[in-house]
Amino acid sequence: MRTVIAFCLAVMLFTVAGVAHAACHYEWVCDGNGHCGHVPLCDNAIDIVPPEPPSMKPIPPPSIRPLQPPALPPIGTKKCTQVQRQDADGSWYWDTVCY
Repeated sequence: MRTVIAFCLAVMLFTVAGVAHAACHYEWVCDGNGHCGHVPLCDNAIDIVPPEPPSMKPIPPPSIRPLQPPALPPIGTKKCTQVQRQDADGSWYWDTVCY
């Protein structure tokens, strides 16, 4: 009986430690046509997504979408697209996002 309790406690401890190290954060992603979404970006597909924090929709500067070279999407994704992302200092840049 004590071994079962010790095992359950160990499993709970490792589960809590794993969730504490999960790195999910929300980021504004825009498609270049003025449509923006507040999406969670996580390190792993099995990370628990935190509640969405309140924030105001940004207005990205006008920009032309860069040409996307033909390529196969990574394993586990269906397609890749170019989106505008905002970095920590507030400037916008184009990035490839696969989902």
